Amino acid sequence: MVSRLSTICICFVFAMGIHSISWSEDAYEDLFEISLGELSQLVITGVTLHEETLRSAPASVTVYSHEEIRQLGISRLSELMNFVPGFQSQRNDKSSYAQAYSARGIRSDGSGREILFILDGQRLNSDWGGGTSTAFGLLDLYMVDRVEFIRGPSSPLYGSNAFIGIINITTKATNELDVALGLNNTYHASASLFKQFDEGKVELFVKKMDDGGEKLNIYSSIQDEAIESRDPHSFENLHVKLNYKNTSFMYYSNQIHSREFYVVGATSNSENYMDGDTQFAYLDHTFSLPKKWSLKTSFSMSKSRFDLGAVIVPSPTQVVIDGEIEIQEPKVEMILTQSLASGEKNAFGIEWREPKLVDTDANLSGFSSLYLPQAPLTSRTILGVFVQHQNYLSEDLHYVLGVRVDDYSNFGSNASPRMGLVWEYNASDTVKFLYGESFRAPSRSETDIINSSAIVGNENLNPELAKTAEVVWLHQPKNYSFSMTAFYTQLSDVIINLPVTPVERINGGDEDVSGLEFELENLWSENLTTRVNASWIIDDIKSVNSEANVFAGASITYKYQNVVSSLLLNYHSSKQDLDISSDVYRHVPSRTFMDLNVNWNVSKSLQWHTHVSNALDQSYLSVATSNAKNIQGTPNRGAGIISGLRYTF
Repeated sequence: MVSRLSTICICFVFAMGIHSISWSEDAYEDLFEISLGELSQLVITGVTLHEETLRSAPASVTVYSHEEIRQLGISRLSELMNFVPGFQSQRNDKSSYAQAYSARGIRSDGSGREILFILDGQRLNSDWGGGTSTAFGLLDLYMVDRVEFIRGPSSPLYGSNAFIGIINITTKATNELDVALGLNNTYHASASLFKQFDEGKVELFVKKMDDGGEKLNIYSSIQDEAIESRDPHSFENLHVKLNYKNTSFMYYSNQIHSREFYVVGATSNSENYMDGDTQFAYLDHTFSLPKKWSLKTSFSMSKSRFDLGAVIVPSPTQVVIDGEIEIQEPKVEMILTQSLASGEKNAFGIEWREPKLVDTDANLSGFSSLYLPQAPLTSRTILGVFVQHQNYLSEDLHYVLGVRVDDYSNFGSNASPRMGLVWEYNASDTVKFLYGESFRAPSRSETDIINSSAIVGNENLNPELAKTAEVVWLHQPKNYSFSMTAFYTQLSDVIINLPVTPVERINGGDEDVSGLEFELENLWSENLTTRVNASWIIDDIKSVNSEANVFAGASITYKYQNVVSSLLLNYHSSKQDLDISSDVYRHVPSRTFMDLNVNWNVSKSLQWHTHVSNALDQSYLSVATSNAKNIQGTPNRGAGIISGLRYTF
C-alpha cells in the first residue's frame, strides 16, 4: 500500500511542479533573483564571534538559510545534516526519535558528543551524555533563520564538544501559522509570531507534533528474532525571545516522548518509553565601550531530563528498568569584542559553568525489585578563558590567532590554540590554510556511571584531543560556487571500550583520519538551481567503522511562476560495526533515498506545501549504537507524505 501511495504522490508532486496559475510569485523572488555572489555575503557569526562571510571566515563552512530550508521541505536538523559535506546522521536504537550524529567519520557513540550544538548562543549539549540526541533528536527547523555548519576544531572559542565541528543555529520569527497532516496519523501545528516596538521586539515560536508510528519489524537480541513494533513519537516546543534596547531574554522548552520500538537497545511494545524535557532561560546585556569595544554579559540556567523504561529480561521472569537522569547547569559568560575599520578584530571571553546531577534514580521491578542509582549526585566546575586576534598582512591576506584554556574540576586544564591564513587572491578565488586543536571532555556517563551490568565508569579518564590541519579552496564566479576542503586530523587519548563484560572505558591511544569534502551550488537560470555535496573519508579512524566512508547529497530546485519543486537525493556507502566482546560484525549495506517537495503559493498569504520522504520506498538499515548484540541494525521507515497549509500575515 505504501509503495502504491508513494507512486501516486510522486506523480502528483511532478504534476504540481509544472502547473501554474496567476497568483503572485513574491514569496520566491528574493531567493531566485539573488546572485550567488550575494549569497556568498551571507553573515556568519559562529566562526570568530564577528560577522564574517563565506570568503572571510577562517573555517570550512556551509550555510543554509531559512528560504533554502523551506524550499527543500526539510523539517529536522538531522535531515539537513545529510546535505552538508562532512556531516552524517542516521536513526539509531536509543529510541524512536533518536538520531546518531557525526562529523568527518568520527563518532564515539550515538549522541553526537564530537559536535557542539548552539541555539541562539546557548549550548545544547548535555553534560551527562556529552551530545544532544536524547534531548534534541527531533530538533525542528520551523523557527530557523540560518544554520551554520562549521567543520573542524572550534574548541579555541567554545571549549569541549566543539571537537570536530559545531552547528550554530540562529532563529527569527515571521508571522505565520502552519498546519500539516501525514501518514501514520501524523500532524504538525506551529505558530511563529513577531512584534516590533520602538526600542524592542517580541518573538514567539510554538510547535506541536504527533506521529502515530509506522509498523516495523525490529530485531530483539533477547529473543533472538524479529518482532513487530511501531515507532510513535511526539514533541512540544515553546521558544520566546524578548529584546529591549541592548538587553535580551530568551526562554526555551522542548518536551519529547516516545513509546514502543527500541529504548537504549532493548525491545518491548508494552514497557518501552523514553521522554525528554529540556528547558533553559537566557539573559544578556551588551555594553558599548570606547574605541569600538563591546561587552556582552550573559546568564543562563538550563535543565535537561530524560526518563526511560525498558524490559531487560523477557517473560516469564520479566524484569523492567525505569530510570531518570536530570542535570541542571548555571552559566555565566562575558565576551569582549572589537572590530576596527582597518579590519583588525579582537575578542576576549570568560565562561563559567557548573553542571550538577540532581536525579539519577533507577528501579528494577518484576521478577526482581531493586533501587539502583545510576551515578552520584555531584557537580563539576568548568572555567574557560579565550583570546582571539584577527588582522590583515596585506590587502588580500588576513590571519587569525587564538587560544582557549579550559579547566575542569575533575581532570584539570587543557589549552586549545588556533591559527589560520585566508588569501583572497582574486575576485573569485579564496584559499584558507587552517590549523587548530580541540578536545572533548569525558562525559559524566563515561566517568560517573555506577550500578550498571553493561558499563563501568572510569573517573580517571582524560579528555580526547584532536589536532587538525585543513586547506580550503573556495571558487565563486558569478553563477556558481564551488568549495573543496582537504583535512587531516590526529586524535590522541581516544576513549575506547575494552573487550570485557561489563564494558570498561580507557584512553586507548592515537588514531588518524583524513578526507576530502566538496560542495557545488549552481544557479543555472533564474528558475533553476542545484546544490551538490560529497565527502570521502580516506583514512578511517578504525578498520571497522560505523560511519560511511563515502557520502553525498544533491538537490535540484525549479521554480515555475508561483510553484517551487525540489528533488533531493542522498547516498551513504556501506557501514560496519563490531561487537568487540564477541567478534561479531554488523554489516549495514549502502543506501540511497529520494525526497520530493512542492511549495505552491495559492495567494500572497497562503501557501500549500507537500513533502514526500523516501519516495522510492527503499528498505534500509542503520547501525545500532546501543546494543552491540543487535547484528541486524536499526530499520528505517518506508515512503511517507505530509501536506499542509502555511498562512503568512
